[in-house]
Amino acid sequence: MPAARTSRSDVYSTPGLDDLMEKIEETSPDNQPALREIADWAQKLEALGVAMWCYHGRNDIFTVPPRLPIEDVGLVTIWVDSNGPYIQFWRSVFERRAPESLPAVEVEAAPARVGQGTSTREITDALLDHLTEAYREAL
Repeated sequence: MPAARTSRSDVYSTPGLDDLMEKIEETSPDNQPALREIADWAQKLEALGVAMWCYHGRNDIFTVPPRLPIEDVGLVTIWVDSNGPYIQFWRSVFERRAPESLPAVEVEAAPARVGQGTSTREITDALLDHLTEAYREAL
């Protein structure tokens, strides 16, 4: 049975991570390993209780914002474009929900800045581990 969709014209969203898994297969082979790593990480967050939705926007925009059920906000948003995945940070959410984890995330994200809407394509295992801890703190 297909996932339920909420829709506004050509923009729609689906609950869970099924669409992210499908996106991996549609992505260029060069970008698939990084996207698989992101998908594995997103599944771990989902198992912790973080809400996952896949958003399909105009112009082939695809995002997954791991959202905290407490406030329906996320520390980061996962983006996928023709150049592969990247992570966008939401500093105000870190400051409010995971302030103890923020310094470690900042160190791992460097030279990218953990700002309001800043992003990085340098997604390391250490960064994902620190983001996982930040989500645990935020829950």
